[in-house]
Amino acid sequence: MGIWEFLRKRIKVDGLLKGILFGIFAYFAEKREEENRARAEAERKEKLRLEGQEEYRKTLAAIIQAEKPDQQPVLDGIVEQYGLSEDFEVEELRKQFTTFSENFLEQPSISTEEYDRFKALQASHNINMGDGAKALLERKHAIWLANNESVLPELDPADIALPLKKGEVVHLADYGYMKKVSTRTERVGYHGPVISFKLFKGVRYRAGDLGVHRTTRTTIDVVDEGSFYITNKRVVFVGQMKNFSIPINKVIKIEVMDEGLLLQKENTMTPRIVELGDYDLPLSVLSVLINGQE
Repeated sequence: MGIWEFLRKRIKVDGLLKGILFGIFAYFAEKREEENRARAEAERKEKLRLEGQEEYRKTLAAIIQAEKPDQQPVLDGIVEQYGLSEDFEVEELRKQFTTFSENFLEQPSISTEEYDRFKALQASHNINMGDGAKALLERKHAIWLANNESVLPELDPADIALPLKKGEVVHLADYGYMKKVSTRTERVGYHGPVISFKLFKGVRYRAGDLGVHRTTRTTIDVVDEGSFYITNKRVVFVGQMKNFSIPINKVIKIEVMDEGLLLQKENTMTPRIVELGDYDLPLSVLSVLINGQE
């Protein structure tokens, strides 16, 4: 093979190799560019998602705080604009409404207007409340109705394990602990060292032996637990071992102490004491009933 032939073939080979190498480099360069574009697009979407979530949180907080149930379309628009997931929407609604409801239910009583707005807000956003929160909402509203409109709750007799008299309506049913005032007498004496020595035959002297004396101590102890009822006719406690019933028109004193609710019946010396979890509604109900007797 002559030199010129060799050089021609070499040039052809080198040109082919250069083309292959260039193509390989171009391919990987294009892949890197695609990856960079994809990464930039993902970062843009993530930034947009975070912005959307923040806007949704702020808008939802403002709607809940203002108690405006008709603003759901505004939230729907944010979800659609930013492509927010349903899981995010449901979880954010749950978290913010839970926080709002906890603060809302801390107030002593809830007016009818506040109650209606709260229920409308809950319904408009399709938010479920736990049984405990539902019961507390109804209880706080019942307190307001009793104190401001003298309207008392009426419980379903089918849910009450108490034989009712004709025309009797149950306004409250709670669980409680019956207590009793007890007076205990205790013996107190000296328990130090005692010295005994002989004075003379048959007679010994004891030093340090003081006489025993008695002291009394009054306590209020739990004696039973059970159901506490207030009806339009009487106050009733049905325990596992002890019961009592006081007609409403015989109650002459009501007082809340550290130990519980004290009820004094006319012509009796010993009051009834019941410890309850909450005293606001029982006091409100009893106030309406007793004032209605006057």
